[in-house]
Amino acid sequence: MINKQVEFELSRPVAPGESIVDALRYLEMSPETLAQETHESVDYVKAVLKGKTPITLRFAQRLEPILKVPADFWLRYDKQYQRLQQEAVE
Repeated sequence: MINKQVEFELSRPVAPGESIVDALRYLEMSPETLAQETHESVDYVKAVLKGKTPITLRFAQRLEPILKVPADFWLRYDKQYQRLQQEAVE
């Protein structure tokens, strides 16, 4: 058996919304249902899923019991994504 490490670099920053979309598929939950469950507008949820708007503390806290992922994970993920997006523009 060959044990070889391969470095992996993404060609672009991955928005947290893309990971949330994957989780929603697994849970068989629509963006509209997520909006209802988190008491957020459908427009806001769809914008987060597309990486067009940052994740708020409130949304991250409301995601936690649904996705079983701590709120601070989503906030750190989003902060890193926003930083990488900014660096890509510069």
